[in-house]
This record gives sequence, C-alpha cells and structure tokens, in this order.
Amino acid sequence: MTLFDSYIKGDVVNFDGATTAILVPSVEINDFRFLRIEVAYSVGENNEAHFVAGDVLFSFEILSPEVPFVVTYIDRGSFPSYAISFADEFGLIRYFVLGSESQNESGSFVFRELVPVE
Repeated sequence: MTLFDSYIKGDVVNFDGATTAILVPSVEINDFRFLRIEVAYSVGENNEAHFVAGDVLFSFEILSPEVPFVVTYIDRGSFPSYAISFADEFGLIRYFVLGSESQNESGSFVFRELVPVE
C-alpha cells in the first residue's frame, strides 16, 4: 500500500488464506457499498445472474481514487458471496460481483454486473 497515503480497511474475515482486494475506482464514486449477496436464481434468460442484495457490511458516501478501500474476505462455493454497489453518474445503483473467479491472470478484478431481483 505504499502507492497511497491512506486507505480504508475493512475485514469480513481475518485469517490466512483469505482474499484481500484493493478497490481503487478510476473516478470518485458515490454511495459505495460492500455487501453480501445470495443467489435467487442461477442464470436468467439473458444470461444474467440473479441475486438478492443482503447485509451491507461497509458503506461510504464517497470512494475516491486517492483513498482506496482494502477488504479481506473469503469466497464460499461456486457463486460469489460478496458484491459492491455504487451510484452511477445518473444516480442509479449498480451492483458488481466480487469473487475469485472475477480475477484475471494478473490478479486484477474484472467486475461482472449483477441485476438484483426485486
């Protein structure tokens, strides 16, 4: 974390073998949340994963590129247990899965958007 003067730390779990993600947005984002998710249906008609937004574990009015969020969590099962959400430039809340299968070869996360079931 020597690239940043400060960061926000959140631990869902704290033990060896857990995943630590450093979330650095490219622009300032509003209404950032780190939350649990539960599967409602495995796959929808448009190949979208459906889920129910669960407990909000961490939330911030603003997450900026200068002060990233560092979170430690553990994946369970084949479907991720955690997601992030934030308000886009139009004020719409968007959700993205966070899980080990979201990591590319370099270890960076590739976020897949999820649509919550109402």
